[in-house]
Amino acid sequence: MLLWAGVILAVLFRLRPWASREGRAVLLDLLWLVALAWVLRDLIAPAGPGNLYSRVPVPPFPNSDLPFFGPGFHAWLMPWFYLMGPSDDLIFSLGAVMGSLAIVPVYLLTRTLSGSRVASLAASLLLATWPVHLFLSPTDDSTVLVATFIATGLVFLWQAQARAARLMLLGTWLSLSLAATTRPDAALAMLPVMALVFADPTLRRLQLSLPALLLTAALAAWVLACEWATLVEATSTFARTGASRPVDLLKLFGSEHASIFYPPYSLWAVVALALGGLAVSWRRGGGYRLTLSLLASLLPALATLKMLGEDPVTKRYQLSVIPLAACSAGLAIGWLSDQLSRRVPGRSWAGWALAAIVVAGLGSWGVLAPVDEPTYRLEYRFFRAHLASVPQGCRIVRPVFDEDLGLNSPEHLSAFLGLSHRWIRPEELSEPSTGCLAYWRPASCHASSPKQINAHLPPPFEAQCAELDHQREWKPLAITELPARRGFCETYSRDPVPLGFYLASPSGPAESPAVVPGGRP
Repeated sequence: MLLWAGVILAVLFRLRPWASREGRAVLLDLLWLVALAWVLRDLIAPAGPGNLYSRVPVPPFPNSDLPFFGPGFHAWLMPWFYLMGPSDDLIFSLGAVMGSLAIVPVYLLTRTLSGSRVASLAASLLLATWPVHLFLSPTDDSTVLVATFIATGLVFLWQAQARAARLMLLGTWLSLSLAATTRPDAALAMLPVMALVFADPTLRRLQLSLPALLLTAALAAWVLACEWATLVEATSTFARTGASRPVDLLKLFGSEHASIFYPPYSLWAVVALALGGLAVSWRRGGGYRLTLSLLASLLPALATLKMLGEDPVTKRYQLSVIPLAACSAGLAIGWLSDQLSRRVPGRSWAGWALAAIVVAGLGSWGVLAPVDEPTYRLEYRFFRAHLASVPQGCRIVRPVFDEDLGLNSPEHLSAFLGLSHRWIRPEELSEPSTGCLAYWRPASCHASSPKQINAHLPPPFEAQCAELDHQREWKPLAITELPARRGFCETYSRDPVPLGFYLASPSGPAESPAVVPGGRP
């Protein structure tokens, strides 16, 4: 990560964009665009886990409980934890930061492919407000990070070709290597880039020089050394979850509502513009660059084709293509703006006005009609907000689940929030003990998988929860009912879904529940 940052700084000081009027305009554009993207992600997109279980490391660290990603993710996350201390708020904010920084490569890549400021601004604003990118940015998942690394690598690639610069080519391989060490499936993005490097005379000459070969070999050795165990495991995972039939590819393009481009995660109008931008780029003679960029961003999704579904958890596997789709849509808007300006002589503002209307309309829709949050995200926020209602020193019992059916209870928050709770398993209730005892009853008590629903079986954990319900008299501390929304493969038997914290009562019936108003945490 430090080398990658060093290359970016070296490129900046070599190009010195602040020394020219045009360069200063680009820097100012990037500043306000990134700030806008951050505000949207911080104020509008609710923070929460990106998956059914938290990926936040448990203090103290370093320890064996690092997030389930490679060194690319750790290099971004761990320094912040060391500097600022453990906090789940921090990791969600870092996701929003990286989601905001994705604006930079999108702006620069669109500018490289088109030379148009209108197109660059349009692409950046579309990404800033793209519903699924907005939704998945403030999370503890790695997919926004991967998307940003891949887009940055493609900016370096086309600049290396245009400027015949070895430093840019090194930036390409560094960015893609960081993506690959964040999620192993991102390594598939390297394949079309490798093909281009050895097919293009300029890039081939740069790559075959001795310094470039040595640096690339050292980088490849580092990636393999860091990722060997992960790659071995990932290879078997890809064999199970990748495409086994050509028809599986249709999931990427709308079959079974599995594509990330399917509403409400994306707007059909933006998808149409992205396809139009691809046609525009071929008409102008540079279509192979956009096509190769789109291919590089889409290939990582091949490893998880079988897993793709309607849910937001599997949508994140395709997120790397969204920045490139925004670039393509920006090209289409830039072309429309140019056409209008030419047809209205002396009215260059007409093209800007058209672009502003289109982007404002699409962007406001993405902001005002966000993706509905699944139950597990709502449950996480309720859990965090009301965990402190459990008295200090309490033992907290919870059901134990071994399937992806709802949120895996984030017990680590007791440590993060400085609460001296002790989490126990149901079998530990039989051990003699005195003192405070509490109970966390999750939404998973009412969750089933499609197989169980089709076989007319009851929710698999319902009996375990019912047994805990009757082992003590439980007094409600903080309970609520949440809308039943699928997050991965779970289907709830009740809507709304009850959940909450309870305290063991020495005697007497449980008190009437004080449901949180509105069914929201």
